[in-house]
Amino acid sequence: MLASREAGLDYRVERVLKDGSRERTQVVYLLGAGGGEYGPFVHKVIAADRGLGTVYRTLHDAWLSGRRFAHLPEILNVSSQGDELDVLMEYVEGPTLETYLTAAGFDRGVVLQAFEDVCRACIELHASFAPPIIHRDLKPSNIIMAQSRFSSQPTAVLIDFGIARQWREGESSDTVHFGTREFAPPEQYGFSQTTVRSDVYALGMLLAYCLIGSTVPREQLVSSLTGAHASAGLIRVVERACAFDPADRYDSAQALLNAFSAAVGAGDLPSSRQRGDASSGKAAKDSLFMAPSSTLTPQVPQAPRTVRARFIDNPIVRIPWNITVLFVAVVCVQATLELVAHPTESMRDASIPALVVIAYFMVLPIFLFGCWLLYNKSWLRKRFAFVDWAISIGLPRLIARFVALEVAALVAALLLWSV
Repeated sequence: MLASREAGLDYRVERVLKDGSRERTQVVYLLGAGGGEYGPFVHKVIAADRGLGTVYRTLHDAWLSGRRFAHLPEILNVSSQGDELDVLMEYVEGPTLETYLTAAGFDRGVVLQAFEDVCRACIELHASFAPPIIHRDLKPSNIIMAQSRFSSQPTAVLIDFGIARQWREGESSDTVHFGTREFAPPEQYGFSQTTVRSDVYALGMLLAYCLIGSTVPREQLVSSLTGAHASAGLIRVVERACAFDPADRYDSAQALLNAFSAAVGAGDLPSSRQRGDASSGKAAKDSLFMAPSSTLTPQVPQAPRTVRARFIDNPIVRIPWNITVLFVAVVCVQATLELVAHPTESMRDASIPALVVIAYFMVLPIFLFGCWLLYNKSWLRKRFAFVDWAISIGLPRLIARFVALEVAALVAALLLWSV
């Protein structure tokens, strides 16, 4: 069938996905000898004279050798037609990453899981070939979240390798300068040769897109991520991945994934915009996929599971509880004022600066820190990003920093007392 495919027009065009001066992409069905059809497949015609599409041959050879990839489409045939490259490849069924996340309302849990899979897709692309293949056009529309490909979970599959290339020893820059401006690194426009760090830059911009819900200029990443209530750890990951100088970025997609996993493990919390019923996000993304009719089985309706709020989140309990905690905090402030204005018998020999340090850097912080731990912060987290950031630090590290502050205050008090 593939041999006859090269001899003439033995396919039916279902629809056109792209029709430009450099590339034409169609969804096609191959026509069999008995009148049957096979498909769908993706058919690409690429202007090879402009240095495009060369990676498709590398991918095709890998598939022919028996290798299999979880995150790359199967390349069925590559042939030259004059100055054009003719490619027939697997049609990957599923929504693009953009459609997938939009349908899920950019739910934070869905976002983090999807980005992790995108990182694994890039790791497979880079590590499976020597020299590594650099995609150079990573963006939400070039990532398909394929259902039931090799697992029960949606799998990120990279598509559109028209401007992808392999790294070449000794070259100062790329011969083809293409890419999507919102995600392409500076070196992709002629500053130097692209490397795997160029895809790391695009991954950083993709992570920002996932967390913010839209594309933003590189100069506005930090402010936009802060406004989207991203954790401080994830913001640092994006900043390093999107560094202007490639040497300042993560040296591989695996290193980026490791830093991302560490930041998430440290405690990334959903923002107020993204917080909500997690099941609604899951239901939205599940609705993007339709199981084959042969696998459909009758489902017994089940009563929805009731999710009960925490006892302390009940307004009847939370309001008087918080008022009591605030009252204790006010009493503590008043007590420290009295300590400085009317020191106890044992403290009268201390100097005024020493009393101030003891009262306001040792005694008062201990009481206020306890009040902060007891205070119910559920409604504050919905209104102030700082609260989410403070909680995302993690209680063990927060206590460690507090202890360090108290030790410093103790040393200062001892010095002032002796003076």
